[in-house]
Amino acid sequence: MEKYLKFDDQVTVLTKHKELQQYLQFRKENDVWVQPYIKETTVVGIEDHPLFLSQYFLSNGIELNDESNECVKDTGMFLTFPMNGERKIYPTRHTAFTSICQRAGLSGPTISNFIGSAFKKVLPVTEKASWLTRGFSLYMQKCKILIRDGKISAMMSNGYSILPADELVGALEKELKKEHKDMKMLSATISHEYLNIEYLLNDKDADSSFSLLLKDFGLDENVKTGIGFATSDVGLSRAYVYPFFMTENGYKTRFGDSAGVEHEGKNSVDTFVQLLPRVDSLFKEAENQIEKLGNTDIDSISSTVRNIVDDNKSLFPKSFAEDVVAALSSQPGTAIDVYLALNEIVENYIASRGNDPTLALTLKDRLSKYLYINIKKYDC
Repeated sequence: MEKYLKFDDQVTVLTKHKELQQYLQFRKENDVWVQPYIKETTVVGIEDHPLFLSQYFLSNGIELNDESNECVKDTGMFLTFPMNGERKIYPTRHTAFTSICQRAGLSGPTISNFIGSAFKKVLPVTEKASWLTRGFSLYMQKCKILIRDGKISAMMSNGYSILPADELVGALEKELKKEHKDMKMLSATISHEYLNIEYLLNDKDADSSFSLLLKDFGLDENVKTGIGFATSDVGLSRAYVYPFFMTENGYKTRFGDSAGVEHEGKNSVDTFVQLLPRVDSLFKEAENQIEKLGNTDIDSISSTVRNIVDDNKSLFPKSFAEDVVAALSSQPGTAIDVYLALNEIVENYIASRGNDPTLALTLKDRLSKYLYINIKKYDC
């Protein structure tokens, strides 16, 4: 069995387009989607008792390998289901746990808690497995199970739409090259949760136009414009594109709205292709909003940033916000200055967490909405 990502929490950054193509081809050739009935699927729970693991594995038909050993130390749950005329059993990784619970119709701290305390014990994994199996037995629909790198990565509903990443990326690059023939991949970040690719458009006219706009509002630097793409095969997000710009020192700022399709219903790669002509309009819409913010006077940049942070601590962690706010002037500025400061807080926090793509995409998506809030109301 070939594995591209050796560890469940591994995050790999690719900087060459050839490497990205190899990764996409690997996923195309090695990922397996199975569609059994939910009621025909069961969960086997294996406790982490090292002295008895071999016996547990043997009695349940589980292969003794690294993937199985890792699973015992992670969720402890193995999924068994009919596949190609016989019953198979695979270890699960943490990315599958939420979707497994959803297929069983179960939620809440009792089933999801894996860490005990003096006041709350953990339900044994064997009992969790029984609960989940009983839940499965109540559902007559089919599901879609993703087997990736030797483990179950997700157990999605039958209504989940599989959008192959190689086809999505191929369609996006073809569309971008129509208007930006010199566009180039900047980097691709891959994990068991996300695929995130960023491209620089290398369009002198677009870069110059955006740089001049920002200079009008105090950012005296030449910037490069780019398009980002993200998708998740484990149900964490839709497949979408978003605009960003990068300063001369490599500092990237997400701005503007995004465009994408959900992994559901009749949505397909063709649905994604149909929205791609709108990509360039994302820049125009963002430029209009940036101009609006640039014309919004702020009496105190530092106070405004602090007020926004206090109103949403989950997006702007206080310890990181304080460092940024302390470096800001209490002098007047514009709403653009405020947005860039908020972006710096988020970027510093993401960097402190090892540039985890799940965290980065989630926070940057939330941050982009702050282009459209009434920043002036926080200037007090």
